[in-house]
Amino acid sequence: MKKIDSLILRNFIGPFAITFVIALFVLVLQFLWKYVDDLVGKGLELGIIIELIFYLSASLVPLALPLAILIGSIITFGNLGEHYELVALKSAGISLQRFMVPLLVLSIAFAFVAFWFMDNVLPKANLKFRTTLYRIVKAKPALNIQEGIFYEGIDGYVIRIEDKEEDNQTIHNVKIWDKKKTESSKSSVLSAKRGNMRITPDERLLIFTLEDGWRYEEMKSKDAEKVNAMPHMRTYFGEYEMVLDLSSFGIKQANESIYKTRPKMLSIAAIKGAIDSLERKDAKIPENTYKRAKPYFSLFKDSALAQVNPIDYCYFDKWLGDLNLTKAYKDKVYKKAKDDAKALAKQGNMGASQLKSGDRRLVRYFLAWYDKYATAFSCILLYIVGAAMGAIIRKGGLGMPMVVGILFFMVYYVMMTMGRKMAEENAITAFNGVWMATYVLLPVAVFLMYHAINDSPIFNADSYKRLFKKFTPNNN
Repeated sequence: MKKIDSLILRNFIGPFAITFVIALFVLVLQFLWKYVDDLVGKGLELGIIIELIFYLSASLVPLALPLAILIGSIITFGNLGEHYELVALKSAGISLQRFMVPLLVLSIAFAFVAFWFMDNVLPKANLKFRTTLYRIVKAKPALNIQEGIFYEGIDGYVIRIEDKEEDNQTIHNVKIWDKKKTESSKSSVLSAKRGNMRITPDERLLIFTLEDGWRYEEMKSKDAEKVNAMPHMRTYFGEYEMVLDLSSFGIKQANESIYKTRPKMLSIAAIKGAIDSLERKDAKIPENTYKRAKPYFSLFKDSALAQVNPIDYCYFDKWLGDLNLTKAYKDKVYKKAKDDAKALAKQGNMGASQLKSGDRRLVRYFLAWYDKYATAFSCILLYIVGAAMGAIIRKGGLGMPMVVGILFFMVYYVMMTMGRKMAEENAITAFNGVWMATYVLLPVAVFLMYHAINDSPIFNADSYKRLFKKFTPNNN
């Protein structure tokens, strides 16, 4: 049996490793394509690109690992079936369950590794990836100004460049709107036929050297009563140098505190602490809402009415009539009651909104918590599905197993995504949302395993025709 176990393990490692690398590569390309507009044209150094891909690859391991286990197990058992090795093993009295054991033990080991990875490595990888991406997106905005586009990436300015040469510095037909107000002007516009833009070596300043243009300034009117008065000043220049501060875009100034409290950046221990803090905070919302609303429960504070019994609001109008108050005073009371009712409704809506927002935050933390366990268990579940499917289809290689594996993984991923979305909308609990994919695939795994053990031809059309005839009335 040791030789058989060794044979199965050797047959599995190769397809698993190849599939894992391919899956990770495809997932990395997919995510990079999503951010291609933020990466292209920024003159990024090779080291920063490698750093981004490294952290991105680490953050995608929880998706690539189950997929590799699924396809690797289909290929392994498909190869054994295609070469009649499964038949030979079964004829020797070895059951399918027995020669699934070595890979089952390996998949359980992968599950533990995946759980450890998601609790210790993945939060740091996600944090580093998001921080690195943020640094890249905010870095060197000048080199990312597209032709014919109004660029608003620099606070206080709108820049439009009609044409830009290949050197990425020589520019033509430039317009720069300076929206910052000064003591004498509201805003200004620079328009030039050509120019040059460059970034200082320390990447803190963007310098525009403009030629043959005009500067238009909208001046502040001294006579506020003259609504139509719109004084402005126009100045021609042969050469003009404009300096913009880019210190807030420095690639070395990204702060991890922006992302470090997000659920995906936390371990289980940190998530538990965050959940406890949020629950205590949310528990105070009703009390705080009551404190804010309490002053409005007093109808009015008049010494003449200090001894009046508590009010039955169903008979509010009759009660006011019995007090023999003047109409003006009644109107005042009505207005006060109406304003207080609006204020109470506002406070109630604010409290409800805070509770809803708190629930959404809690759901995200619970989703991140349960997801660590669900992803680890998926390594075992998808192995069972893959092994049973490979034993049934009995096809090896990267053709049929790859197609079948991707189809099953798509079902798993879609159900997982759907469950998370439903949990975020409070349609179902966070626990059920995370485990929805398992609820769907577990019966499928049992069904496939049963047919694989019993050699049932589930893809044989004739068997289904015979089954259909059993339930069809005889027309003779």
